[in-house]
Amino acid sequence: MALFGKKLGRGRDKDKEKENKEGENPEEEQAEEEKKPQSIPAETFSARAAGILGRMYRMILSVNLASNVCQVESGERSIFGKDVPVRLYFSDWCKMLTDNMAPYDVEKFEADFSAQSLMKALASDGASARGVFAMGTQEELEDFESTLHYWELRADAIPGGQPGTRCIIYIRELAARPAGPKVQALSEEDQARSDRWNDLRVTALSGSNSPLFFEYDVQNDAMYLHQGSAETAPQEIANYRNSLESRSDWTIFHSDLSAVRSALDSAIAGEMKTAEIRYRAGGGKGRSFHVHRMTISPDGTEIPANWVVGVLIDIDDQVKAENSKKEITGQMSRLIGDLYEQISEIDLDRDLIFRLQRTEDSFAKSDERRSLSGTFKEMIESGTIAPEYSGLLADIQKRGFLEKKTMGGPFETDIKLKKPGATDYTWYSMTITSIAGNRYMMFIRDISDVQAMREQNAEYAQNTKFADYNQSLLETVANLVEFRNIESGPHISHVRGITRILLNKVAELCPEYEVDKRYIDLYTEAAVLHDIGKIVVPDTLLNKEGKLTDEEFAVIKRHTTDGARIIEMLTLPGQDELKKCFMDVTLHHHEKYDGKGYPEGLVGDQNTIGAQAVSLSDVYDALVSKRSYKEGFSHTDAVRMILAGESGAFNPKLLECFKVCTSDIRSIYGDER
Repeated sequence: MALFGKKLGRGRDKDKEKENKEGENPEEEQAEEEKKPQSIPAETFSARAAGILGRMYRMILSVNLASNVCQVESGERSIFGKDVPVRLYFSDWCKMLTDNMAPYDVEKFEADFSAQSLMKALASDGASARGVFAMGTQEELEDFESTLHYWELRADAIPGGQPGTRCIIYIRELAARPAGPKVQALSEEDQARSDRWNDLRVTALSGSNSPLFFEYDVQNDAMYLHQGSAETAPQEIANYRNSLESRSDWTIFHSDLSAVRSALDSAIAGEMKTAEIRYRAGGGKGRSFHVHRMTISPDGTEIPANWVVGVLIDIDDQVKAENSKKEITGQMSRLIGDLYEQISEIDLDRDLIFRLQRTEDSFAKSDERRSLSGTFKEMIESGTIAPEYSGLLADIQKRGFLEKKTMGGPFETDIKLKKPGATDYTWYSMTITSIAGNRYMMFIRDISDVQAMREQNAEYAQNTKFADYNQSLLETVANLVEFRNIESGPHISHVRGITRILLNKVAELCPEYEVDKRYIDLYTEAAVLHDIGKIVVPDTLLNKEGKLTDEEFAVIKRHTTDGARIIEMLTLPGQDELKKCFMDVTLHHHEKYDGKGYPEGLVGDQNTIGAQAVSLSDVYDALVSKRSYKEGFSHTDAVRMILAGESGAFNPKLLECFKVCTSDIRSIYGDER
């Protein structure tokens, strides 16, 4: 066997000679066998899925750098029409390449792809090395005017074991180019295709994440699923495509069937296809649908293809996290954008002010950076700000002024500004809140209508407007609290929805509590702020993995009293009843019916039925939701645990209401559970 006309390891002549002598001297044969490079153990990978890489790359090697051995995993096993042995010494393989390499590339190859160099370059998981080298036959190398072939070599570290000792090397022939040192990079499309399948290969060989590889026999309509070791027999599904409809909502979500068919058709037609589908691993109605990324490709050169291969990778957690953050960020962005006319970031250390511009679902800093002192000076000199507020702008620039003003929360004040082209001043509210260090966010809101109502003594209209503003701001703060907890997701909306369901059922079954529509509305809205006290809890505790210490749990428990103090400081004109409900829920949503809750240890109906409903709603959502320290329980298990008292004691009457509306509660989650 030879590469570029050179012998690699034991050639065909020696193999033939060995066959002729086989059996003549067993002891010599055994000694000769022991001198051979040792085989690298077979790795977990579908043979047909490996075939995809074989078509993309001329050769794929698994290499043990520490032992100086390599093995051909897949590919044509020949280059320039010369066969390559399955196993050989890595140093011999490198020498064969340099013997057929343009002289100006040899030094770079030896510097980057020797065993010692690769062990250093690939010392960390996920590391890689890449190079492009001009190579050809001896005749092509001797004739510099001839066309050489450029070859890409890529080495990826395999995670696990001694760092840097094992890797995969991919060898691909690029388009032939005139001889010379200039090398052009891969196109973005080719590089993306290469990287996608390289990642799948390294994932499979490392044994992590357990992707599901599959093969589809087009002519016989048979699907083979590979998961586990190479020795594990594949799961065969006969009559696959023709019976897709019957598996609707069993393994594949019904609305994604068309995507599966389209991907199969594309692969059969010769095109690699990627799609996201909702798939239930293992089947069975008791399992949850997870979003999977499906990559599928023809296996072979025949078009239409006789075989199709692909891989399914579970990306459900990633998709849910991205969607949850995007939804919350988008809601906050729209709310804040509607409330405030101008939002800016102030950096006192660098004397800079940045204007924030609203995007589709967030805010972005303007490219224009302006001097803070220069901007304030211009506002004063141009008369943009009323003269009586020029001292405020000077104070804002002083060291320590904003630090003191924002210590207990946002600094709010009213100022008069003149709109462009206007002759009269307009009333604005200016709110400044601390970000970190000497960086602050400044929010400017037009309150001219509110000020006009003040001046006209329109107390009712004035209070309504303030109530709307404050309610929106409180919901924003509540969302911000949940957003800080990277795994909470839509916790607020769940608790609010469950609270309304429970109180509606209490009004129906327990008339002694005198729960009416007004009461239900008040406590449903108050449920939004049940955890507002967590805004003062450090991120490290909110997102800690593992069990909290007694000291850490004591800090977490203070969010009830801290939340009540925050509500107490709020000014809600004309909303005394709602504020009372806010106080009740934030302070008492961790009380238990038997008096073993906190912070006051209320017993029985010493706690309002509204706060009890919020408490039960909070516990249910916490049980079914995934957290950094646990997986989410199923709906059935969560109901059982609550009714069995495993999550603390609840009002027996409230539990009776809970039992008869569990299906309504589950419907809030849709496909989430």
